[in-house]
Parts: sequence; structure tokens; C-alpha cells
Amino acid sequence: MYDDGLLRLDSLQQQAWAAGVLLPLSRTEFRVLDRLVRHTGTVQHFGTLLAAGWGAASPGARDRVKFTVSRLRGKLDATPVGGGSIVSVRGMGYLYRSPTTPALPPSPKPAAASTGYGHTHALHDGSRAQDRAEER
Repeated sequence: MYDDGLLRLDSLQQQAWAAGVLLPLSRTEFRVLDRLVRHTGTVQHFGTLLAAGWGAASPGARDRVKFTVSRLRGKLDATPVGGGSIVSVRGMGYLYRSPTTPALPPSPKPAAASTGYGHTHALHDGSRAQDRAEER
């Protein structure tokens, strides 16, 4: 079970509730949402979400993930959780920010010579550290 006060997931039954109301999710939508919420605040790469939802890579894989996340956001928009709880991290994937998770701290301004993704560079750095830890 996962429960953050507004969103509740039961992995055994593959059911999700938002503010006590059952969400009508497909199995794929549930698996992607489950992966996101169980790693709240951590970027889940496209490949990770693809493996969670479909089990294997295929042509157009990123589009599958994007489409599924779009459907999830639409369904969450109709609830107090809100679709904005699934945050895009450009070029990397998505993360779930629960209502009880504090907003991301402001990231320091990158140096003039720095390249990257501007305000999301802190997420990229944290995600890279997570990737290194998972490789160990």
C-alpha cells in the first residue's frame, strides 16, 4: 500500500484512489503511476517507466510513456491530487511530487559557461547520483 493523504495505491489489487474515490486506471497507467509514487521526488527515466508499464522497449517507446503520463495527468486533474503532481524533467523522464512533499528548493544559477537544462540541472545531478548508486 502507498498512501500520502490524498493518493492511495494498492499494488496487489492494482487500484488507486484519489481523496477516497477510485481512479479508473488501465493496468499500464497503474503500473506507471505506481513506479512514480513509490519513488516520490525522484526522477524516473523514460526507460524505467517503460519497463514498469510495458516490460520491454519498442519503437516509439518515449511516445508511449508521454501519452500514458498525459492520460494520468488528465485523470488526476479531476481530483484534489491534480495533474501537476506528475512533474516533467526535460529529456529525462518524470517524477511524482506528493501533496506532502515540499516544493523543490530553488537551484543555484548555473555558471555562465555551464550548459544544460537551466532550472532542472539540480534534478539531473540528483538523478545521475541515483543512477551511479543503482549501478553499484
